[in-house]
Parts: sequence; structure tokens; C-alpha cells
Amino acid sequence: MMTPLRHSGRVLWPRVLQRMAAMALACAILAPVAIAAEPAGPGAAQPAAAPGAKIREVTVSKSPYNTTIQASVDGVIENYNSFKLNDPFRI
Repeated sequence: MMTPLRHSGRVLWPRVLQRMAAMALACAILAPVAIAAEPAGPGAAQPAAAPGAKIREVTVSKSPYNTTIQASVDGVIENYNSFKLNDPFRI
């Protein structure tokens, strides 16, 4: 059985170049999607609140297993959701 690591006597450069080109093409396709998924700035990640509501205070508390973010708001929040990030690589 031939393994990819065993040299078979053939020239490996065409396969190496083909795989490098495929990797470059995959990165070129996925990079704009990853850039577009990031928030544009500090104003991009604002919570959904009623028009008259204003944020008073934001508290972040870390533990070994999770991070809790609490926001104190003046006014009424119409819709709020609680969520958990399993793999927070951007926080």
C-alpha cells in the first residue's frame, strides 16, 4: 500500500504546487467571508433596545469556564436573548 509520505520515485513538485494552489484558492474564497463576519467597530455590536432605552453600565465577569456580560439599561428592553458561546475566539 502506498502512503503519501513514501517517495514512489515520481517527482513530487507537481503535486505540491497543485495543493499549494488549492490552498491559496481556498484562502482567497474564505478570507472575505471571515472579514465580513467581524464587527465594523464599537458601534456595530449594540444590543437591541427600545428607542428610549440607554445603557448605564456594562459589567464583565470572568470565571475559568465562561464569561458573563451584564448590561444595566435605563428604559425597557423589548427583546433580549441569553446565549452561550462554546468557542469564543474573538473575545
